[in-house]
Amino acid sequence: MIDLLLEIKQDNLLMQIEPEYIFLGPKTKKKPPSPVKRVRRAFNTALKEAGIEDFHFHDLRHTSASHLIMRGASMKAVQEHLNHSSPTMTNRYAHLSDKFQREQVELLNGLCGEEKSRKK
Repeated sequence: MIDLLLEIKQDNLLMQIEPEYIFLGPKTKKKPPSPVKRVRRAFNTALKEAGIEDFHFHDLRHTSASHLIMRGASMKAVQEHLNHSSPTMTNRYAHLSDKFQREQVELLNGLCGEEKSRKK
């Protein structure tokens, strides 16, 4: 039992909960922050330390969709990954970088060059 209580106390320290409490609830009037709050707090702290402004936790969904599409994931796979009900919503999330768009144009340019050389 002591080992279990020590483990709980260690978990509380890792979650930045008041270390003197092992059992949290109505009597102590202290509740641990939810996992979502802990992640958001860490995210916001990291943004502040990095000097990044005007970036929000939800923006990570857009970033994820964009990078998945640019790395070759299918729109359907990204739609399911983000739990979107329609491809239209996924299209709103996937923003292609300028570099990626230039690379796509170069693919077409290469195709046109191959066509010209075949006709000769």
